[in-house]
Amino acid sequence: MDSDLINFGFILQICCFWYLLLHYLSRRLPKDESTTAASQQEKICIVICAHNEVENLKINLPKVLNQQNVNSTIIVVNDRSTDGSKELLERFSKEYSHLKVIGISDEQKQIPGKKFLLYEAIKAAATEKIIVTDADCFPASKNWASELCAKLSAEKQIVLGFSPFKEEPNFLNKFIRFEATQAAWLYLSMAAKGNAYMGVGRNMAFMKTDFLQWYSNSEHKIAGGDDDLFVNATATKSNVAVSLSAESFVFTCAKQTWSDFLAQKARHVQASFFYKKMDMLLLFFFALAQFLIVFLPFVSRVFQPYALCILALWLTLQSVLSFKAYKKFGQTDLIKWIPLLQLIFILYLVIVFLLSLLKGKRTWN
Repeated sequence: MDSDLINFGFILQICCFWYLLLHYLSRRLPKDESTTAASQQEKICIVICAHNEVENLKINLPKVLNQQNVNSTIIVVNDRSTDGSKELLERFSKEYSHLKVIGISDEQKQIPGKKFLLYEAIKAAATEKIIVTDADCFPASKNWASELCAKLSAEKQIVLGFSPFKEEPNFLNKFIRFEATQAAWLYLSMAAKGNAYMGVGRNMAFMKTDFLQWYSNSEHKIAGGDDDLFVNATATKSNVAVSLSAESFVFTCAKQTWSDFLAQKARHVQASFFYKKMDMLLLFFFALAQFLIVFLPFVSRVFQPYALCILALWLTLQSVLSFKAYKKFGQTDLIKWIPLLQLIFILYLVIVFLLSLLKGKRTWN
C-alpha cells in the first residue's frame, strides 16, 4: 500500500480520536434536582395520541390521569381505533372528569402521522402550557407533569425530558437503550448549551401558541417529525430548558425484533434530513468520525496494529467518559457493554442511513 495513503489514514484516525474525545468532554448535562415548584393551581394540558392502543391505555393512562401538584386536563386523541379503545376511553372519561377524548375519522384526517392529531388536540386545549407523551409510555412518578410544567415560563417555552426504555433481559434491549441514551446525552447536552436541535415526543413540554404557529407554517413533507422538527424550527439559544430529575422520566417498552427497531429508526432519521443545515452537518461529522475510527483499522494491514490500539483506547475512554451521564440517566448497567455496543452501533448507523434513503412507509407512528 502507498505510504502516503497509509500516513493519511493514520492521521485521519488520530484526528477522529481527538474530535470524539473533545466532543464527549464538551457534553455537559445540567444539574437537575427534583422540584415541586408547580402548584396545584398550575393549569396544563397533557396530550396523548392513540391508534389501537387499548392494552397500553389500560395500564398507562391512569398513571397520567393521577398526576399530582398540577391542575391538568388530559386530552386523548383516538385515531380511528378498532380494538376497543373507544369503549375504554368512554369508561375512563366517566371516572375522570379531567379526561377529554377527541375522535378522528377517516374523513377528518388531513395528513399521515401524529402531527395532525396533535394539532387538533392542542387547538382544543384550554391552556397555554402543553405536555405531550405517547400511549405506550408511562411516567416514572406522580410528579412528572409538575416537574416539566415548573420549568415552562415566559423565558423557557420548551422543556425537553428523558424517555428511557424499560430494561429487559436480552441483547437487543441493551442496544436500544444504549442508542437512546447516546442520543439523549447528545441532544440534551446541546440544548443545555443553547443549541437544541431535537426533542422526543414521549416526554416534552411547550407552549400552545408556538406549536400551532409551527404547524401552520410548515409543509409537512413527511409523516413523522412532530417532535424533533418542531424543536429544530422553534428552539433558540435561550428558550429551551432541560428536565433531568428521575421523577421527570417517562418510560416506554423497546421493540422486540431488530427489523421493527431498524424500520422505526429509519423513519425517525428521515426527519433529520429537514433539520437546519448546521445541525445536519454537526450530526453528519459526528457519525462520520465514529465510523472512521472503527473502519480505518480494518482497511490497512500495514498500520493495523497501531490503528487497533487507537480504537481500543477510544472505546475504553468512551466507557469512562460515559459513566456520569449514564448514572444520571439510570443506565449504569450498560457501561461494561459500551465497547461492544459501540462497534455494533457503527453497522447500525450504516444500515439505518441506507434504509432512510428508501421511500419511507407512511405509517401512523
